[in-house]
Amino acid sequence: MPPECPTASTPIEKLEYALLPKLDRGNIELPLLPQVASQVMALTSDPAADAAKLSSLIHQDQALAAHVLRIANSLTRTRRVNVESAFLCGLLHGIGKPVVLRMAATVAHEQRIRADTPMLRIVIDGYDSRVGCLIAEKRGLPKQIVEVIQLLR
Repeated sequence: MPPECPTASTPIEKLEYALLPKLDRGNIELPLLPQVASQVMALTSDPAADAAKLSSLIHQDQALAAHVLRIANSLTRTRRVNVESAFLCGLLHGIGKPVVLRMAATVAHEQRIRADTPMLRIVIDGYDSRVGCLIAEKRGLPKQIVEVIQLLR
């Protein structure tokens, strides 16, 4: 167990003190991507792929399709970007959240910090973009996905 921070007085400060060194080292466990997400990533890397194939693939998961369409439509309207890239950005923009949750819960358990839901939400909101960018970079995702992860906080 790492030593306690001498100036950390609240549970969230203690949690962040223990979590930050892991993030600074890029010490994150990459999440497994759902099968549809993996297929979408492969398809967007294929120069012969088209929007119809991508749409068909995403529509295999109705909840995912609704979410991606909502995000992609607001990205494409304001930025006038490539639709395929917008779909992929919508699919992956929050990829850091579950990783931060898992890391925070693990650190809280190891440090014997009582982490309630509001505290975990604060930590997730504070670090999901940073962790999402790490994941995107480690997975070799396109630069525009990293940019969207940074912007959609």
